[in-house]
Amino acid sequence: MSPGQYLLLKLGEECSEVTKEAAKQSAFGRDTAYYDEPNHVRLRSECLDVLVCILLLEHAKEIEPISYGDVLKHYRSKRERVMQTAANAISAGTVEATLYGRYPEL
Repeated sequence: MSPGQYLLLKLGEECSEVTKEAAKQSAFGRDTAYYDEPNHVRLRSECLDVLVCILLLEHAKEIEPISYGDVLKHYRSKRERVMQTAANAISAGTVEATLYGRYPEL
């Protein structure tokens, strides 16, 4: 396995950890503590681990560097898609109407 392949494997593992912590926070709430840390602290930590893996992948030239401009452009596009699916979920009655409009424009 090459170093780049190993970093890709680590990225996959860290993404799985984010998924796990997001599911815990969704199920048990933001402030419920497991192992003496609230869910939101554990989720943030796992998100940071993903960001570190991304930086390592950039350094290893496995992905092109991601600029702040890239993030802003993608944020705007993704925000619109999230807002549309949120509107659909609100209409279906599966998500509270208070969700709509909570994502800031950048």
